[in-house]
Amino acid sequence: MTVSIRLRPQEEAVFKAYAKAHGVSLSEAFRRALTDKLEDEYDLKLCEERMAAYKAAPTTFTQEEVESEFGLR
Repeated sequence: MTVSIRLRPQEEAVFKAYAKAHGVSLSEAFRRALTDKLEDEYDLKLCEERMAAYKAAPTTFTQEEVESEFGLR
């Protein structure tokens, strides 16, 4: 699949310099950047869901309780 994006000359220069500094193609730099962005947004969504669940039922465990539960003590 081929994807085209329009960049201003200044953006193109910066992005090409970044890719070169990291030893990857411009395509790979964009692919990694988008993948990282998607992962960050997914992580944030999970964090928000877990925080909401915790606020709804704030249960905590001591380190000793966790270790005991997993047979580490």
